[in-house]
Amino acid sequence: MKILIGVCVLLFSVNIFAAKEVQNGGGGTSQDGSYQTFGSARISVDKDPLGFYAVPGLSLLTDRILRMPLPENVKGELLAAITPSLARNYHQISSDKFDPDARRNLVAIYAKLLNVSSDNVVIFAVTEPKTKKTMLLPEFFRLNEIEQAAILFHEALWLVNPSATYEQIIDIEQAAQAHFQEPASKTHLLRVLYALGVFVHQPMLPLVPAIILQYRPDSILDEDWSPVIIPMDDFFGGFEELDRFLCKKNPKMNCSEPFPYKIDLRDVIRVRAAQNPENLFYLAFSDYLQDVHQINVNIMDNVRGSTPYHEYYHRMFLEVDVQAPKTLSFTLIDHQGRRVGDLYFFN
Repeated sequence: MKILIGVCVLLFSVNIFAAKEVQNGGGGTSQDGSYQTFGSARISVDKDPLGFYAVPGLSLLTDRILRMPLPENVKGELLAAITPSLARNYHQISSDKFDPDARRNLVAIYAKLLNVSSDNVVIFAVTEPKTKKTMLLPEFFRLNEIEQAAILFHEALWLVNPSATYEQIIDIEQAAQAHFQEPASKTHLLRVLYALGVFVHQPMLPLVPAIILQYRPDSILDEDWSPVIIPMDDFFGGFEELDRFLCKKNPKMNCSEPFPYKIDLRDVIRVRAAQNPENLFYLAFSDYLQDVHQINVNIMDNVRGSTPYHEYYHRMFLEVDVQAPKTLSFTLIDHQGRRVGDLYFFN
């Protein structure tokens, strides 16, 4: 069994881009000459860059990223690191153009990381972050299309964050490959979004798709990531919990304008996740609240009219949109569809 590796090359010679120092990468396995990715790989380059359709797996990778329920800023950053351009190039190289010392260094790193013999490590490709060049070795072209897409994604991630760790990249690459292989799996989608959210410092990434999938289960099959409307009660963990946070009982229920303080939903949502182990919304929300992410509610009172506060609050809904991780906010609407405020998170 051999481990298939992706590498990040830091220095090149002028013509053949021979690597002098290597760090970063991903891996996989091969059996009986059939290659399978473990995570991904990194290596050196040829002189003439390859066009978009000359890079196998690139079209599939681009299509998968375009279809993911990601906010525009994250999707744009990933696609910029993936798509060939005047500044971003892919090259095909032969094995003898990869500096032997750099190869040995990389192989040793992966042998230790994967707990295998260095004889079982194979290198796929490398990327030079400063010049944004990715070099594809012959082994890369022996992979199937999904594995190639996973390798290319691995390479692009080093450009998004050159200081990332091997473990981070491998985690995302493996989750992404599982999603590419089974795009209809909700679990695979949410796992790659979770890993990406940690990577790009937007941990809310899986939360909105989880809410959409919970309230509109066919979204992943229909590729429908348009906004959904959910009761504000649900977001607070239920009818009684909403009362507890926005109203006071002393001993009668007394609801007035929402208190201008930050609300901590961690304990409530953790309990709801335990009580509803297949509820994607509560599970993803519980993960998000591992760190302290408090919320605030800003409700306009001028559209309430004569409706009692208690009834007013319980007839509100949240409009959930995939751009929320970028803005950290949701729009509040009433039962007539009027915008009546915002619910937003604090980092």
